[in-house]
Amino acid sequence: MAKRISSDWHIWVSLVFLVLSFVFLRTSLPSFLVLTLLVLVNLYTISFTFIAAVVSDGKSWFKGDAVNYLPTRVEGFVIFAFLLFAAAFLFADIYLTHTDGFKDPLQGELDALYYSFMTISTMGVEGIAPQTSELKRWVMFEVITSLNFFLGAFALLVSRITNF
Repeated sequence: MAKRISSDWHIWVSLVFLVLSFVFLRTSLPSFLVLTLLVLVNLYTISFTFIAAVVSDGKSWFKGDAVNYLPTRVEGFVIFAFLLFAAAFLFADIYLTHTDGFKDPLQGELDALYYSFMTISTMGVEGIAPQTSELKRWVMFEVITSLNFFLGAFALLVSRITNF
């Protein structure tokens, strides 16, 4: 049996993303910092998904114990949840800085978080619609981020669970 190498760093990285996104939501930092963190969250999710897909394919490009650096199934779900919440907090922060760009202006953090989670879940919200071009671009980026999570990372996690 191969020795299990610690992959705790995946959890720590996603936890750092979550904490930073919560801090950003509470402090309303400039949009370029929020965008930078969003891009990092997306790149981390895409790279994590790609590496896990290649390794689980059976024709691994990685040799030796590289497979053991991937998180376990439980760690994967924790990471997925942390990154999903981090993305929702970051987009909520953006919506808070553009409250007047909505059809019905957002009233505070709760409205921004609600709109962000509804957009990530692709359900949408009746009555709250972006009116400016910039806000529409942010909403499209949030939809792309949610597709990254649900079509990429979550699908891979489910497939790993079924491969006992």
